[in-house]
Amino acid sequence: MPEKEEDIAVLGLLQRKFRKNFGQDDMLKCLPVIWPELAKSKSRVESVFNHLSNKNVTQQKVLEFKKQLVSNKSLKEYFKTNPEEKEILDNDIKKAHMRNDRFLFRSLDVMPSYVIP
Repeated sequence: MPEKEEDIAVLGLLQRKFRKNFGQDDMLKCLPVIWPELAKSKSRVESVFNHLSNKNVTQQKVLEFKKQLVSNKSLKEYFKTNPEEKEILDNDIKKAHMRNDRFLFRSLDVMPSYVIP
């Protein structure tokens, strides 16, 4: 029970700070949360976080660079004369998206409905 009183005191302090800094009383609101569904979201976030590595970040940077090359206006003439190079870049981009989609959508079935747009 003391935890609840402490939580209420902290909430009151935060509300006073918001009122003082922003001039609004209703900035901080309590939302009903279904804890088992939130735990599923937490495992999803942890999964994505664990997937991050220097190698994956580098791959994403290379992918973004390839996208910029393909969409670059000054390189359009070059790609008209060398369509096979543009095709190679397009294929690389498509393959990377297929790999990413497989990872990203793998655990959407455990996501709570209110988290998915």
